[in-house]
Formats: sequence, C-alpha cells, structure tokens
Amino acid sequence: MARYFFDVQDGPDFVKDEDGHDCAAIGDVRIAAMKALPAMIGAKIPDGDGYRVSVIVRDDEDHAIYRASLTLESTWLSNRDGQ
Repeated sequence: MARYFFDVQDGPDFVKDEDGHDCAAIGDVRIAAMKALPAMIGAKIPDGDGYRVSVIVRDDEDHAIYRASLTLESTWLSNRDGQ
C-alpha cells in the first residue's frame, strides 16, 4: 500500500495534507479525490457567480500526480437583479 497526500485548493486558499492516506491501488486515489469534492463545494455558498475547488494528490515523493476539480457556476436568467 502506498501513501498519498490530498491537498485542497479552495479559491485562493490552499490546505496542504500533512498526514496522507494509504491507498491499495492507484485507482483508489482517483476515487478518493473525486468523492471528497461534492462535500467541499456543498459546504460553501460562493460570494459570486462562480466557485471552483480542487483536490491535488501528491505521492510519497512529493510529486503531484492527480487533480480533480469541481466548478459551480450560477447566473440570473432574467434581469431581476437577484431579487
């Protein structure tokens, strides 16, 4: 089993994973990164009409090997000015 680190890029904020997680197979890295994204974006209401959160995965040699991102976009369809 190998250890991978799941860093989070949340707009301008970056949180480095110092602990890491063991994954039995490289495919588990992708699944873990993608599963984390909906909860991250669901916990935050963006100030504007767009929001993006990413998980960047590093291996045990500190090389970035995978990125998964989720983008939220919103727009008014009429000119009600948000009211």
